[in-house]
Amino acid sequence: MAPDQAPTPPTKPPVVGREIPCRHCGGALEGVPFGGRCPRCGTPVVESIRAHHTKDSDASLALLLGTLSLIAPILGLLLAPMAVIFFSRALGAYERQEIRRGAFNLALVGLAMAAAGVVVSLLVLVALGGAVI
Repeated sequence: MAPDQAPTPPTKPPVVGREIPCRHCGGALEGVPFGGRCPRCGTPVVESIRAHHTKDSDASLALLLGTLSLIAPILGLLLAPMAVIFFSRALGAYERQEIRRGAFNLALVGLAMAAAGVVVSLLVLVALGGAVI
């Protein structure tokens, strides 16, 4: 190091910036380093973060499938049940406080869009003269 350069301070490892529960014991991991372990039970933080993001994905998939079932009428009859499945998974995660309200709201919108998609699909089938039931 040159004599005129100041030493660089050591950098702190990145930490969990929002409240994510430990996937094993439910303890809050906010402020714990990403490479660390839960202070209560010792579960690796990375496992809890991965599980948390998977739960958010269920809500996003419910929204995506609901949207697709609304804009693609005939596919709506196929996609809407899948949107319901992902909504129910997101609902369970919300009840266990594994996802935040915003993610659950996405799943709820997806469910509503899936229901609208089924109605539109049925109306298209009736308009085309197909047998509905």
